[in-house]
Amino acid sequence: MNVHRTELERVLIIEPKVFNDQRGYFFETYSQSRYQEIGIKSNLVQDNLSFSKKGTLRGLHYQHPHYKCSDFYAPECEGGILWSDPDVAIDWPLDSPIVSEKDAQFSLLKDVVEDRLPSYK
Repeated sequence: MNVHRTELERVLIIEPKVFNDQRGYFFETYSQSRYQEIGIKSNLVQDNLSFSKKGTLRGLHYQHPHYKCSDFYAPECEGGILWSDPDVAIDWPLDSPIVSEKDAQFSLLKDVVEDRLPSYK
């Protein structure tokens, strides 16, 4: 992220790092650790925004242990289920979806080790 100081005290212009690919874009709109480095303090840990082009399918992702931006992104904790898993049988309204290489290589639900899946108790 790029940070630009302004003539106004405590006013910064913050330009996030944007990740673009054929599906659209994604970026963190807020990251607690990065903002603390520049003197902004908050209890929020991270916030994200993505935009998908028409025809994009982002995939079925999960985190283990389960969290929704209550901690920082940990790629080693990420998992997913193949978007086209016939047992899940989602009728996607797309003929030829744009899918990332990572999403295209996820396992079928029946092949995911059960303790890696989120639990809802």
